[in-house]
Amino acid sequence: MFKPNKLLKVISVLIILSAVFDTVNLIIGKISLDSIKNIEGIEQKMIDALEAGYTPLAVSMSIVAIVVALTAGILGIAGRAYRVAWICMIVYIGGAMVNFFQNQAAMAEIQVSLASILLSAVISLILPILYLWGLYQSKDS
Repeated sequence: MFKPNKLLKVISVLIILSAVFDTVNLIIGKISLDSIKNIEGIEQKMIDALEAGYTPLAVSMSIVAIVVALTAGILGIAGRAYRVAWICMIVYIGGAMVNFFQNQAAMAEIQVSLASILLSAVISLILPILYLWGLYQSKDS
């Protein structure tokens, strides 16, 4: 048991909300992918890039990331299992990095600039790093 500080509690809530939004995004995206294929005027490259995001590997990685994020968020709020919370967030960061490298090829296909790809990667790492910082500070208290 540890006493979570305010930073950890706020970041934990944000991570839980992010996991909920990711779940909704995964479900709606998977459902609407078929209707997007029928819209005229969309290039095949765009459709291929969207389909690449919903391969069985990508969907299973998303589900693992959602479960890990929910677990870390709940543990951060509850102040329990310090090591498990730490491991969950390290796994989450590793998954974000794998996701970045997977999406880099798909983004290059549809000619997204490198700056926007790097900005997306940095933004996806801000919450986990703040979580780890809050977790580290909470261990001492």
